[in-house]
Amino acid sequence: MKTKILFGLGLALLTLFVAGILNKNANALIRCSVTVSPSSVTGGSSNTFNFSFSGGAAYNVVKITSPDPSLFSITGGSASGWTDTNTFSAITFTGGSYTVTSFNVNAYSPNTTSGPVAWTVDISTDGGGSFVACSGTLTTSIVAPTPTFTPTPTSTPPATPTPTPDLAPVISNLTVSDVTSSSVKVSWNTDKPATTVVDYGLTSSYGQEISDPNFVTSHSVTITSLTANTTYHYDVISIDALNTLASSGDNTFVAAQANSTATTTVTVTNTVTVTPTPTPTPVPDTIPPSVSISTDFSKPFSYPPQITGTASDNKEVSKIEYSINAGKDWLPIDSTPALGKAYTAFSFTPPPLDDGNYLVRVKAIDSSGNVGLSKEYTMVIDRIPPRVSGVLFSLGPQVIAPSEEGIITALSGQSVKLTLSEVGGSIAVNIIASDSGNLYKNFSLVKNPEDGLWSGNIALPQGQYQLIFSAVDGAGNKTVSYLNKLYVLGKGDVTSALGGVFDAKITVYYLEPSSGTWQVWDGSPYGQQNPLQTDASGHYSLFLPPGRFYLHIDAGGFHSGDSNFFTLAKAEPINANFLLSPLKLLFSLGPVKLYYPDFSNLTLAFKNNLPAQNSSINKLVSSQAPYFNLSNVSPDSLKGKPSVVSFINLWSPYSSGQISILNDLHSDQNYNSVIIVEGEKSAAVDVFAKSGGYSIPFIADPDATLFNTYGLSVLPTHYFIDRKGVVREVVTGVLSKTELENILTNVSQ
Repeated sequence: MKTKILFGLGLALLTLFVAGILNKNANALIRCSVTVSPSSVTGGSSNTFNFSFSGGAAYNVVKITSPDPSLFSITGGSASGWTDTNTFSAITFTGGSYTVTSFNVNAYSPNTTSGPVAWTVDISTDGGGSFVACSGTLTTSIVAPTPTFTPTPTSTPPATPTPTPDLAPVISNLTVSDVTSSSVKVSWNTDKPATTVVDYGLTSSYGQEISDPNFVTSHSVTITSLTANTTYHYDVISIDALNTLASSGDNTFVAAQANSTATTTVTVTNTVTVTPTPTPTPVPDTIPPSVSISTDFSKPFSYPPQITGTASDNKEVSKIEYSINAGKDWLPIDSTPALGKAYTAFSFTPPPLDDGNYLVRVKAIDSSGNVGLSKEYTMVIDRIPPRVSGVLFSLGPQVIAPSEEGIITALSGQSVKLTLSEVGGSIAVNIIASDSGNLYKNFSLVKNPEDGLWSGNIALPQGQYQLIFSAVDGAGNKTVSYLNKLYVLGKGDVTSALGGVFDAKITVYYLEPSSGTWQVWDGSPYGQQNPLQTDASGHYSLFLPPGRFYLHIDAGGFHSGDSNFFTLAKAEPINANFLLSPLKLLFSLGPVKLYYPDFSNLTLAFKNNLPAQNSSINKLVSSQAPYFNLSNVSPDSLKGKPSVVSFINLWSPYSSGQISILNDLHSDQNYNSVIIVEGEKSAAVDVFAKSGGYSIPFIADPDATLFNTYGLSVLPTHYFIDRKGVVREVVTGVLSKTELENILTNVSQ
C-alpha cells in the first residue's frame, strides 16, 4: 500500500513537472514581442529596418515577411551569427543563438506613399517545423520625398542674358594645295573657334557643300570627285559660338590635267573678304543644352537610387533621356517639370539591377536637335559579395566531368578551359592554383560581355592542385572560396627496352553503335589528331569522349600491336603505357636497316594511369537538408515523399541535357522532384521553363545563396532527400531516369 502511494505521488510530481515545462515554453512563445524601426520611410529610397525582440523562446529560425513586396522589396539582411536567406517578399534567418535580439532587414520602397502597413514576424524553436507569430509594434508607412527642386509655379524664369555683341571670326591664310586631277585641299585659319564650311561648284552659285560642325581655329577640307582641268568656284565660311558668320567671298581653283603626276600648291592671293556679322533669318541654333547630375555616386548602393539633375538651353529643352550602359541604350526619364522651357529639373530611378558597375549618363535635346551630354558617372550596385553560381571545365569542345570527389583530371601540356558564372558584380576574377597549400600560379579570367560568363585557360605541370576562386566587386568586397581540385597527370609512353620510341604512330578506333563495326575515330571535331605520333621521348596524350575504343600502335623496327578494348563512361584523359618488342634485324648498312618479315599483331595491355580516388561522403549526408525558402518551396514542403533536388544552371551543356530527364521523372507521383537554377533571375527562369513546355517546378536562386550552403562545385548536382527531410545521397553529373529512380527507391526504404 505504501509503495502504491509513493508511486502515485511520484507520477503526480512528474506530471506537474512536464506540464510546467510545456507551460513555460508556451508562455515563452506567447511573450514573443517585436518592435520595428523606423516607423516611416521616404518613397524612392533603400532603408535598413531593425527588428528588436523582447521575450520569446529559444528560437532557431526567424522569418520576417514584407507587408507588401511592391511597397517594401527585401534586398538582404543581417544578424550577428545568423545566416540569412531572402526573396523580395521575405527573409529567413537560421543557425544563430536566440540570445541575439536584433535583426536588420534591408528593403527598397518605390517612389510612392502608403499608410501604416504591418510586417509579419514568425519564430520557430524546432528548426522550421512549426512557426509562431510575434506581436508588437510592426507597422511602417511611406511618406512622399522632399522635392530636390521646387520651382514656384507663378514665377517667371530669369531672362536669358543678352550676349555682348561680338565680331565675326577673321579668316586668314586661305590656301588651296595638293591639287590633282580629281581633288584639292582647302585650308584656312580663324582667330577664334568656329565651324568649317566650303561651298563649291562650277559657278558662283556653287551647289555643293562640305562642312564640319566642330569649333576649331585651324580648318581643312579635301574636295574630291572633281573633273580634270576644270575651273571651280568656292567660298569658305566659318560661324562662331554666337552665330556670327565670316565668309571669304567667291574664289576659284583649277583641277590639274588628267594623268598629271605633279602635286602643286596654290596660294590664293586675293584679299579675304569678311562679312561683318550678318544676321541670318532665322538665326541658326547650334548651341547644345547643358546637362548636370546632382546625385552623389561616391558610395555604393544596395538598390538603384533616385537620380536628379538639371538641364538648360539658350532656347528650350525638348527631351531628356538617360543611359546606364555608357550610351549604348537610352531610356526616357521619369519626370521633367518644365520641358519646353530654357531650364528644367529632372529625376528618375533606374529599374532593379544586379550587382555591378553601371555607367550613368544623361542627355538633353533642344528644339533644334542639338544634343548635350552630362558627365559620365559610375554607379555601383552592391547587395552581396561575389559568389560563384556555376563552373564548367572543358578541353577543346569536350566537357570534362569531375569525379564523385569533384576532381578534374588532365594531362601535362594540355590547356584546360575554365568557364564560370558569378553573381555579386565582380570586376576582376582570378583562379589561384595552390600546390600542397602553397600558391603556385594565378590565372586571370576574362568576362564575355555578351553572356556575362568569365573564362580562361589553365595550363599546369604534373601535380595535384586546389583551385581557388578570388574575386572583387565594384564596392571593394572580396571573396575567396574553394573550387575543384585539378590533378595534372603525366603523359602516356610508348617504350622499348632501349627507352622511348620516337615517332610511333597511334591510331584510335571506336565501335560505331549503329553498325557495330570498328572505325577510325575522327578526332578533328574534338581538336585532336588521329593518328597521332609520339614525341622524341616517346610521349603522347589523348582525351577521348565516352564510347568503346582500342588503340593500334605501329613503329618502324618494332612489332605492331593492338591494345585491349576499353570503355569510357565519360570523357577522360588517356595515358596508358605500352612496351614494344623490336623486330629481328636482317641487314644493316648505315641508316638503312632491313628486318625479317613479321605479320604478327601483338595484343598490348591497356591500363589507364588515372589516380585512385576513394568514394567520399558529402558532409550533408545524414543531415537535415539546409533550410531555404524559394518561391514557397522549402525542405519542409518536400517532406512526406522521397525527393530529388537538382541544382543546375541554364548555360551549362551538362545541365541542359539533364532537364528533360528530370521532367520525365516529375510525372511519377511517388516522388518530389524540383530544379533549382543558380544565379539566374526569376523572370529568365520562368521564360525558359515556359518556352520548353516543362512541367517540373523551376526555382530561381538569383543570388546563388545555396551554392556554398549546399557545397556545390559543378552542376548538375542532385540531392536525394528522404520523406523526413534528411539528405541520404549526393550525386554530381547527368543521371538517367533509371538511375534517378533507383536512388529514390533506395532512399524510400
